[in-house]
Amino acid sequence: MGKFINLKIGEVKIKYLIILFFIGICGGFIYKTTIMMNILIDEINHSYKLVNRTNKQMTMMNQKMIIMSQQINMWKMNNMDVDHYDFETPSDNHYYNYIQSNNSFSNPLTNEQIWGIVTELKNCKNDPSLLLAIAKAESSFNASAVSKVGCIGLMQINPIHDTKYNFTKEDLLDPVKSIRIADQLITDWQKSGKLSTSEICKKYLGCHSDKYLDKVNNNLDEL
Repeated sequence: MGKFINLKIGEVKIKYLIILFFIGICGGFIYKTTIMMNILIDEINHSYKLVNRTNKQMTMMNQKMIIMSQQINMWKMNNMDVDHYDFETPSDNHYYNYIQSNNSFSNPLTNEQIWGIVTELKNCKNDPSLLLAIAKAESSFNASAVSKVGCIGLMQINPIHDTKYNFTKEDLLDPVKSIRIADQLITDWQKSGKLSTSEICKKYLGCHSDKYLDKVNNNLDEL
């Protein structure tokens, strides 16, 4: 009887060992499969990220191409009627070429607008070169520029002056009117005495800045 019981116990142990053996094999297979699946998922995620990055780069390139195409077309349109303008003096021609060669890349002025600025400079009481130097320093000749503090247009005029000089936001977006208003501002600042370039820059910016003054002076040297 004892032998029989021992035999049965032995059979049970063998069965358990076989079961554990197969469980071990299956567990090892599942473990390896899990690792392989994780590796595969990582590879898929990596590929997905690469595809997304490539798509974003392609989208950016397409946008840049569209912008470049628009700018080329704008440049062609702008330069179709250059001969229409009659430069009365060498200065007119010089200022016109200066504005055009430094024209805003993102929002270029049209030839008509540039000609309007050149014509307005003749009526200004201040040095046209100084006004253009400030325009380049302020907005890079972008008539639609708006600063973080709310200054608007080619000359980055602060709207707080609207009551005194009677202008609208639309006026500030007009490059010719922007030059005119800036000229009035600088003229009023000099009623009690002529100011130096440094003093004008300080008043225009609202504080002293060597960097800003250097920028304006560099632009004046170009002119």
